[in-house]
Amino acid sequence: MMRGSRWARVQRGRKGLARIAATRDAIGPDVDLLVDCHWRLDEQEAEEVIREGAAHRLYWVECPLPETDANLPALRRLRSLANARGIRLAGCELGIGQEGFAPFLRAGAYDAMMPDAKYVGGLAEMLRVAERFAEAGVAFSPAQSHRPGLPCRQPASLRRRGHDRPAGSAVRRDAAVSAAGGRRCPTSGEGG
Repeated sequence: MMRGSRWARVQRGRKGLARIAATRDAIGPDVDLLVDCHWRLDEQEAEEVIREGAAHRLYWVECPLPETDANLPALRRLRSLANARGIRLAGCELGIGQEGFAPFLRAGAYDAMMPDAKYVGGLAEMLRVAERFAEAGVAFSPAQSHRPGLPCRQPASLRRRGHDRPAGSAVRRDAAVSAAGGRRCPTSGEGG
């Protein structure tokens, strides 16, 4: 059973990498490519996505591992690996209140954290969390949840284009691809 399970994971990884390559080919070199792994990888698979994805100029890899205390050292290692290749690591969509993000901030797990207004505790708490991120030098990129929730969630969680880009850098639009699920996910910068 273990052998078959590993084979299936390798096949899934190859398909995910093929999707990344196909997306880069489709969007061209001037569009940021963001890859969401939906917490479905182990550290070895995430390393492969980062190493292979670097050839496709990934902007960031999102939620590569389950976000547990046990995975904090692995997330830090992945961030170092990604940063060495010009890729950012992003995550923490499901944090609740400031305390939900604190272990990840202390560990230096992510370059960008992505609170969702629905989970973080509302708009006021989201702003407090954003201040903590700024103090820690971590980019704030509110999550765009696709699940039903608070009516205020959509406007509160629109991705801010250019939030961590140097002044004068131009980007037509962003594109996200799910390495795990394979569908292209437009972001708020779509078509701009």
